[in-house]
Amino acid sequence: MSMFGLSRNKSFGSMNVTQKRDTVIRLTDRLSQPDPTKHLYQEAKLRKCEGIKYKAREWLLVSETGSMRVAISLAEPVLYLQGASASESRDEKSTVLRGAMCIHVLKTSRLKKIQLGFYGKARTEWPDGIPPKRTDMYEESNIMYHSWLFYHYDQKLDPESHGAIWHSIDSTYTDTSKYTMTHDHFYPGQYVYAFELPISCTFPESIQTDMGMVYYYLEPFVEKYGTFASNASGRLKVELIRSLSTASIASSEPIIVSRNWDNALHYEISITGKCQVMGQRVPILFKFTPLAQIKLQKLYVILIERRNYYCRQRTVHRKEKTRQLLVYEKVATNEDGNMLHIFRKTGNTLEFEDYVRIPGCHDMASNIVNFDTTYPNIKITHTLRTVLLLSRMEDARPAEKPKSYKIFIDSPIIIMSCRCCQSSTVLPAYEPHFHNSAACRCVDPITATLIDTPSPALSPAASIENFNDIIGTPPPDYDEIFKQ
Repeated sequence: MSMFGLSRNKSFGSMNVTQKRDTVIRLTDRLSQPDPTKHLYQEAKLRKCEGIKYKAREWLLVSETGSMRVAISLAEPVLYLQGASASESRDEKSTVLRGAMCIHVLKTSRLKKIQLGFYGKARTEWPDGIPPKRTDMYEESNIMYHSWLFYHYDQKLDPESHGAIWHSIDSTYTDTSKYTMTHDHFYPGQYVYAFELPISCTFPESIQTDMGMVYYYLEPFVEKYGTFASNASGRLKVELIRSLSTASIASSEPIIVSRNWDNALHYEISITGKCQVMGQRVPILFKFTPLAQIKLQKLYVILIERRNYYCRQRTVHRKEKTRQLLVYEKVATNEDGNMLHIFRKTGNTLEFEDYVRIPGCHDMASNIVNFDTTYPNIKITHTLRTVLLLSRMEDARPAEKPKSYKIFIDSPIIIMSCRCCQSSTVLPAYEPHFHNSAACRCVDPITATLIDTPSPALSPAASIENFNDIIGTPPPDYDEIFKQ
């Protein structure tokens, strides 16, 4: 049996790519470097919907016909799922999707139904076909579905509000002597419906790669009377981001590798935290204690990414080519080609400290790198490999160059989305402080710190009316979320 539980005689059960020498991608050698002030992780937003009287954080136009507009506003632009692994997420409290949908009626309309659906779907691509028949080029599965039925013509709701939590009818149509209010006639005006849904942290986060994706969206549907009536429908993407568990120590516990090499060198490498945020600069400390005459000619750090895709209840597996990204490099520039001379000396130990830049969302948008995933059918993992190129002077014969050796030190790490920084996930302070959970932290990588965060379920409810100003005031009551 293989490590994935597949019998070796089932040749169709695995589609591993032929192992070749992996090419190292040198991100610093690109002809044009990405602009760190531009955030490329999100897809282009829908345009804003102007003219809605009900105050909200941001109204986005989802659908528009000749007789009505449909807009949605989310209380939180990004939802965080706690737990970096499946075992951690089971013990975390659910996050809550909440917001409001506005039906802006432009012309008097007879409506049969107003509905809002929330969908979660996953898809993996198989360019060579799914074994054994290889007729299907992709596999798509439903992760979750929930719907809210706000209005139905069978329901005898209030003929003026039609079940909306807030409504505003144009003054022309408020004269009851001229216009009769009926339960299926919607006069020009605005009708707002609130929604909320707890989402378990065991659901997978949003993923976007070239060969697989997990995505969530809201889909409103407004049905009119008449066979050829123009119904209103559209989609609004909802982004779920994976963050660390409240009890996790992966962000604070350093990675320390301490070893002896061939009785000639004792080295120790320390990395600040096992979990790192995309775009962040990570401190790394090197300590060397020479036990013989050696030269350290070169030192570099490579980020290794492995992508594995599964389908058919994980009976079919494809392993993508391992990606190696050069994220740090230091070469001896002095005459004797020995870097150890530039290190800080403390007793018999030589120390050197620097920063390693984790690739950011710009590289993710180019499909160069992605964050770690928890979805079983799309597994992405990372390893930080430190490579030491050195030589032993004792091995050198007269008039010959000493033989060079390479030492590889692998440190498994977890890379998280650039939005998983403290300012986006931790409970806000009750004094004025800038906060924007949708912002990308690749812009200021030095100050980006990982999570030491309580569960989002314990955080103050974000008021849909006053989302950007909530930080400077005590948290509102839950009932005030959709208060006029």
